[in-house]
Amino acid sequence: MFALLCAVLVQDDLGTFLADLEKRRAGGADAKALVESIDAFADGKPDGVRVRLAWNRAHVAGIAAIEERFMEGLQKRVGKPVEFGGKRDRIAGTLLEIKKDRVTMEMDGGRVDIMLAQITPEMRLQDLKKRKVIGEAGVEEAAFRGASDLAAGLAVAEKIEDATARSVALDAFAGLALQGVDRDLAAKKHEKVGADLAAWAKKPALMDAAKGALRAFAQEAFPPMLVQASDEALAKDRKRARALLDLAASLTKSDDVKKQIAERQWSVLAPGDWYKLPIDAAWEVTNGKIEGGKILLEDAAKDAAVGVRFLKFPMKLGDIAGVRATVKPGASKAFSLQWETDAKRRQGYSVTVWAASKLGGWGVSPGDGRKPETKSSKEVAKKGDYELRIEATGTKLRFFIDATEVGAADAPVSGDAEDFVFVIDDGKGEVTSLSVRKK
Repeated sequence: MFALLCAVLVQDDLGTFLADLEKRRAGGADAKALVESIDAFADGKPDGVRVRLAWNRAHVAGIAAIEERFMEGLQKRVGKPVEFGGKRDRIAGTLLEIKKDRVTMEMDGGRVDIMLAQITPEMRLQDLKKRKVIGEAGVEEAAFRGASDLAAGLAVAEKIEDATARSVALDAFAGLALQGVDRDLAAKKHEKVGADLAAWAKKPALMDAAKGALRAFAQEAFPPMLVQASDEALAKDRKRARALLDLAASLTKSDDVKKQIAERQWSVLAPGDWYKLPIDAAWEVTNGKIEGGKILLEDAAKDAAVGVRFLKFPMKLGDIAGVRATVKPGASKAFSLQWETDAKRRQGYSVTVWAASKLGGWGVSPGDGRKPETKSSKEVAKKGDYELRIEATGTKLRFFIDATEVGAADAPVSGDAEDFVFVIDDGKGEVTSLSVRKK
């Protein structure tokens, strides 16, 4: 908590410094003095602060370099023809004199004073490139373009031929991106940050810049922020809370954050929503094995079928109104998903695929050691995997194989599940995905 507090204080301190820096820059402060103040402020600060300041340093120095080189070139062209701009904003004539805030030129209409402000930064940059004072792509132009459009500036930075200069520019853009992230987070625009990170992820050079600062933020710092934002949103906007958790899950590499997400994902669902459970090695099952995100089943004997049960389920079974699983029955005789309404008596209902026979149907398990009864069956296509699904609707349980409903039953008592069981008869099979629907 202390470390988090310190980070917040450093960010507030940085914001104050940047606001003052921009105020001084807009007021015409000397660029060299601004760069020195940036370096002084960055000294001893955490990496995150120094990465962000790399943008301000590159921007101030880049704009100053364009200005300085342009004015130097202008001094050398007194008495010579000059031309700035294009067809719509063309300024052309013989340069006669340079003053503090204007130049005097001989033009078609005679002597004319042109304010230096009329020769825009874009005109100055193009003049330098036309005269080959700077190359087609450089840190200066990247910083100039990036001030108004990060993507445009980044496109220039990626074309810089000199490796050192290119690295400086890319590091600066990582800092600019993180400053944008800071502003969006302060405004609680977590979704925009997520969208920006997704776009930047397609730019490996940017994600690698500044020792992978943006990637580290996306994978390490941002997901816990999303979890916290989801908690705050839950009471008023369940849909947003869920979206924030989904975004966190897509980014994080942390087992601790993954655990926090898993603990919350069921609570953010609306009634009727489906939730795909991560088949986790931490789960406990009987008569089966969890490996590589799958539940593996095997019935090696030729007598009774083998049932795989969950010793512990991630949420209350009474809150579940549906279960579906993608299964690979292999060469087994039968593969079932059972919805037990009385786990102690082993009483319940099942949806079954007999892949070798190209049949699917539903049945009842009377419990107390009695044999299951098939109630109805339909022809199904033989294939590698099937989706088995059972849904509770009112007092009915409905049974599906893929998109085909194979039957329905009036469930006794409440019809609530007390256990889910996968049963295989003769052979090996897999459960490759498992989802539950919230009541």
